[in-house]
Amino acid sequence: MFSLAFSSVSTAMACLVPFDYTLMITAGVFYKLSSLPPYFVWIRYLSWLEYSNEALTITQWQGVTNISKSSFP
Repeated sequence: MFSLAFSSVSTAMACLVPFDYTLMITAGVFYKLSSLPPYFVWIRYLSWLEYSNEALTITQWQGVTNISKSSFP
C-alpha cells in the first residue's frame, strides 16, 4: 500500500513507521488494550497484527488442558 502511495522509498518509510507502531500498540501485543483511551479503541480493529496474534494464540493453545510445574525443567 505504501509503495503505491509514495514515489520515494524514504517518504514511504517515514510514513510507514508511525502507522506500523500504531497498529502494533493497538494490537494488544505490547500494550494492555483495556488501558487505551476510548478514542483509540477503534484502531485495534484495523490492525492485522491483532488478528494474526489471536489466530496464533488459538492455534498454539488449542487442546492444552493442563500446564503443570513438573513439565518445566
